[in-house]
Amino acid sequence: MSSVVISSKKKRELDLLVTFARTANLDIRVVESEREAPDFILDFEGRRIGLEVTELFVEGDGRALQPQARTSIGNRIAMRARSRYEHHGGKPLHVSIGLTLGNELRSVNRDQLAEGLAQFLLALDPPLDEFVSWRPCYHNDPLPAEVHYLHILAVPSWSMAHWYVPEAGWVAPLEEAALQAKVHEKAAKLSDYHRAAAEIWLLIAVKGWSASQLFEIRSDLRPERVSSPFARTYYFSAFDGRVLRLGPSA
Repeated sequence: MSSVVISSKKKRELDLLVTFARTANLDIRVVESEREAPDFILDFEGRRIGLEVTELFVEGDGRALQPQARTSIGNRIAMRARSRYEHHGGKPLHVSIGLTLGNELRSVNRDQLAEGLAQFLLALDPPLDEFVSWRPCYHNDPLPAEVHYLHILAVPSWSMAHWYVPEAGWVAPLEEAALQAKVHEKAAKLSDYHRAAAEIWLLIAVKGWSASQLFEIRSDLRPERVSSPFARTYYFSAFDGRVLRLGPSA
């Protein structure tokens, strides 16, 4: 029997769908998942439903690096640094790496930065359970200017070791214009979706655990003003369990 490899993108979409259905109290069954256009075929109340899943991200302000890109770059640097550190024989550490918000993070040599972090922490070699807070002194600093601070704690086991870049950003208001833009983007493919099912739903979702997806639903948001050609259109935040039905029928 051949095994089916589920892509990380498809797994993320499926996780969002399952959490959404449970939160919205919708009794749906996934009939087809390994497909595109639309992402899923569902059974709902005896009807065949096509569901397209799309994620919403915070737009950058033109000055700082866009949150989605910064999250991706930061995660890769932290993973590479930890890999190099462990390769060189380092002991378990819990490390928080503060990186710049600016666009210069795009051009940084990630391999060199990861190796530099690994070598710095190897040389530091903090005693067990001792917390170290490092900040640059801007004179013969061992790390490049993109590193704003390090918080380091030596821990007793690898199960407690964790390397990460804290999310820095803002909570953006959830705006009708951003939701409408997502609807328009996916509506352009509606004829393709209808080849799979007569009834098509759109799920606009956010996980909400990173700066690229931190949204606040304010009191002036009017979900009913979002126009959509889909049979049903939903906004869902997995972070706080909020579900909004978009469109006049909301």
